[in-house]
Amino acid sequence: MAVLNLILGGIRLVLSVLAIWFVFLVLNEGTGANPDLLKLIGFIELLLLWPVLLIFAIFSIVASILLIVAGMGLWQRRRSSRTLTLVLGALGGVLASLYGNNLVGEIADGLPTFEGAAFSLLGLLVHGSYCIFVFVVLMNRKNATEFS
Repeated sequence: MAVLNLILGGIRLVLSVLAIWFVFLVLNEGTGANPDLLKLIGFIELLLLWPVLLIFAIFSIVASILLIVAGMGLWQRRRSSRTLTLVLGALGGVLASLYGNNLVGEIADGLPTFEGAAFSLLGLLVHGSYCIFVFVVLMNRKNATEFS
């Protein structure tokens, strides 16, 4: 569990920093950017959504740091890290349900786009699997006694 937290925290941290870098790169390019790229990402939508994207990226960075801290604490069998990991697992379950709701909504509205469905399905699988794994491993009596 500790290794999983460290790996997921590291991946999430890198992806969050890359997302922030990408948003600022596109915003700094402005009208001089590649027109095909601007059509692809919708430059106007990006201009309107960049504050929201930045807030989500900052929350993601905080979550990745918490995952890394929890992973290091689990390695040392700290009870507080077990509790933090259970909270992060519960948040993962909430995110999985939101991704699942989004996927069902896209399907109910008609034929979903491949990108939207793949994004929702990936979020559902990653966050849902993490949630299930956290609770199965950390709520096991044998494993729980290691943290007392």
